[in-house]
Amino acid sequence: MSGGSANDAGEPGEGTGGTEAGGRTSSDESGGSGGSTGGAPPKAGASGSGGRATGGRANGGGGGKASTGGKAGNTGGKANSGGSENDGGSESEGGSGNEGGMPDLGSAGEAGAPGNPEQPPVGEFFGDSRCSAEFLLCEDFEGTSLDGDKWSTMGSAPTFDSTRAARGERSGHFRTTDNGLMLIRNSSIFPVPDNRYYGRLFVYFDALPSAPRWAHWSVVGAQGAEEAEIRVGGQFDGELNRFGVGTDHGPTGDWTRLDEDSDDPVPVREWLCLEWLHDGSSDETRFWVNEEERASLRTSADDHGGEETEQYLLPEFESAWVGFWQYATGVTPDAFDVWIDEVVLDDERVGCTN
Repeated sequence: MSGGSANDAGEPGEGTGGTEAGGRTSSDESGGSGGSTGGAPPKAGASGSGGRATGGRANGGGGGKASTGGKAGNTGGKANSGGSENDGGSESEGGSGNEGGMPDLGSAGEAGAPGNPEQPPVGEFFGDSRCSAEFLLCEDFEGTSLDGDKWSTMGSAPTFDSTRAARGERSGHFRTTDNGLMLIRNSSIFPVPDNRYYGRLFVYFDALPSAPRWAHWSVVGAQGAEEAEIRVGGQFDGELNRFGVGTDHGPTGDWTRLDEDSDDPVPVREWLCLEWLHDGSSDETRFWVNEEERASLRTSADDHGGEETEQYLLPEFESAWVGFWQYATGVTPDAFDVWIDEVVLDDERVGCTN
């Protein structure tokens, strides 16, 4: 693996919306490419974002875990579906995207109106809900509100929306404006054995930032007792939105390593399957899109995108969150609609067919 160099000097932090120097791998943040070898078969992990994310308890009943099947094989095609915009859902409140900010607490969202559902996606990744008690945590958004024993909220809570779904009949609709956030956080499964876990979710972006350059966003975060937060998301490099992984508030600084495995932008208006690994026992992170690993986004203690003189040591994980957090101010567009479905956290790789 080749380590990326940090672009710390003269670069604004997240939430500033300013421009930054550097090529396609710079950010709040810096980039680079990392090699990859081998790995466990499917099940996946989490990442964080600026400011310690803590939230209030979600209100309401269970998230409705419809279950079919167990952990099948981990292969699958990329069956995508388009779709029309959906403006429904509550707006994100509280907690700016600026570094170090603490988001306001929110209450759990309830199921949205039936609306005009689009045609469901086709392919072996999709279909009925496959949540199962075999997973440490599985949220399929098939109920009417979040289970308060599993989730707390940061910003407003997502709505349970029947407009579109990767699996089943509903998904979680996360809507934010400017540098807002809307996140759901789990701490009930932590700590995890060997400080190692995988995560998997399906996500549908209606749009992603097109200005300013280096506008940064996250869909997954993980934290320990320390300030450091591990993140999974992406960034607009001035031409394309690229997937990225990184951290903030730790010894290696505030950085994001951007995807060098693909020259294509992060797809919008289609369902994607994202997986991640956070392995605190080896201080390693990995990332997959539609079951294909992005080798350039693999990190280790000595191969990362931050301060080269420091090691990237993962915290003892105490929580993980999913949702949408965009950090830049004065961003285009000024609002973001993101749908997330069938979130799984587990001690084995999940894959996109399970």
